[in-house]
Amino acid sequence: MNQLIKDDSQKKSDLNYLYKSSSATNFQIVNLDKEKIDDNALIFNSLELKSDTLFSAQDIEYLISQTIPYNSQEFDLDPEKIHTKTAVIKNEDLNEIKENYPNAKEYWRRFNLKFGEKCIRNYSEPIFNLKKNICIIRISESCGPLWGGGSTGIFKKLKGRWVEIKSQNHWVN
Repeated sequence: MNQLIKDDSQKKSDLNYLYKSSSATNFQIVNLDKEKIDDNALIFNSLELKSDTLFSAQDIEYLISQTIPYNSQEFDLDPEKIHTKTAVIKNEDLNEIKENYPNAKEYWRRFNLKFGEKCIRNYSEPIFNLKKNICIIRISESCGPLWGGGSTGIFKKLKGRWVEIKSQNHWVN
């Protein structure tokens, strides 16, 4: 996670980001080895995996097991463990604004009053294959009520660095 945040924070951009995280329990993985899906079916926000050269059947089951809700605290980035100077925001800070201002326009107005003109970059909790050399992370950003996007990235550790080898489920609003 440190490497991804560091790489992201060093990109040239006019945008200022607050970094946050989300739980892997938000993933919906469809195991195509076990489930048949109609060609016309669209399952929003799902990740369809089939055993191949990237993931074994056991890897897919292990990935799915990491998305099952568990009794733990919400996954939050720990600013003490991030090796670059980045601003981290806790989910509870956003939830407080969200609960009090459910309208998107008002939410962003209050957000900007509290945190300044910033965007939110969200990284999901990574889920790993059995060898821990491939992980899946959902990355998104939002800068206002109608300005956001994201994707699901599959990363592989190559020569000590996490490299995105596949990206899917792209969305924009």
